[in-house]
Amino acid sequence: MKLFEILSRKSPNKVAASLTAGLIAGVAYAMLIPIILSALEEPVNRMLQPIDFEPFRFLNVEISEHRFALFFVVVCLTVLIFRSASQLMLTRVSMEATADLRKLFYRRVSQLPIAQLEQIGSSRIMAVLTNDVPRVVQGAGAVPDVLISVLTIFGLLGFLLYLNVDVFYFILGAIGFGI
Repeated sequence: MKLFEILSRKSPNKVAASLTAGLIAGVAYAMLIPIILSALEEPVNRMLQPIDFEPFRFLNVEISEHRFALFFVVVCLTVLIFRSASQLMLTRVSMEATADLRKLFYRRVSQLPIAQLEQIGSSRIMAVLTNDVPRVVQGAGAVPDVLISVLTIFGLLGFLLYLNVDVFYFILGAIGFGI
């Protein structure tokens, strides 16, 4: 969690907003499959529709269940907007944290005696600046993606539990065996 502390110390409000946007995107991801499955079910009231029923057309595509289609589009846009917002906020904080870590490293290197600098070597110092600092910040920046993925898995497992308990336990066993 030290990686996450680097970002949260830099800008705690942006990190919290990014995590919240990631949570919303994860919940919206988990909602997509139930929406698709419920749209594919044959509605009971289809027999009661009038003979002259005209389905909704959009861009020359026939849409029989326009409410499901609209809801699906809204959920997809929610995922797109909130996931993008989460990534953009966290990318901004990551860039600021990278700059701060590099400045801290420069200050520490400038305060070292020359003998110690020669002992460390210029190649190790350059490796820390060019490789290690961005990797540390990139590791901390993966938190929203992990959060979105975990919420999606829990949401889909919950939906699977609702559909069929036996399959749910089988999947949990397979996940446990895989781990």
